[in-house]
Parts: sequence; structure tokens; C-alpha cells
Amino acid sequence: MHQTVLALGSQGEKLRPITMGFGPTTIARVHKWNTVEINGKSSPYHVEFVPIHMRCTGCRDSMSAREVDVADVLDGLCLECFCEQTDQEYTWHSVPWWAINGGKYAGGNK
Repeated sequence: MHQTVLALGSQGEKLRPITMGFGPTTIARVHKWNTVEINGKSSPYHVEFVPIHMRCTGCRDSMSAREVDVADVLDGLCLECFCEQTDQEYTWHSVPWWAINGGKYAGGNK
């Protein structure tokens, strides 16, 4: 993740690595809510981890982990915007997943 994204996304709060489900480890900012202390102890539920996502400089959509890895090469653009600017064909989802392998997943005997 790029340092400029971390600086903008942290908003002056602490940063910690988190893993959500089976996804990759990413950076999140630790946001503490203003909750009431009971018997001198604060609630463990007053802390929220807000993931920081890198956004495309062209379309402002969130970028995938692979796009973030090569963002410095693609000038901060997602693959779709990069293909549009360089007049290349963008075929990320041009073939439906059920049509792969000769219709094997479509239930057909092709």
C-alpha cells in the first residue's frame, strides 16, 4: 500500500493490520467510539477497525489487491482505466464463468 494512501486514510488515528475472513491482510485505522466507562473499565466493543482502500485516480473505484501491487506502474489507475488510456482491449469479464472449459459448468456435454 502506498504511503500517500495510508496518510490520507489514517485521518490521524492509529493503523493496524487486519485480516477479514479469508481475504488478504490489509491495513485498517483504529477508530475509538465515545462510550461510557462502567466500573472504571471501558467496553471492548468501543473500538472499530476501518479498512483503508486504495482508489483509482481515474474512476475513483476501489482497487483490488493485485491492482494495488502494480499501482505505481499503472500510475494509480485500475486495469480498466489503464486499458482505456492506452487503447487496449479490457477483457477481464468478457467471458462468463460458466462458459469456461467448453460449457462444463453450464451442465452441457460440449
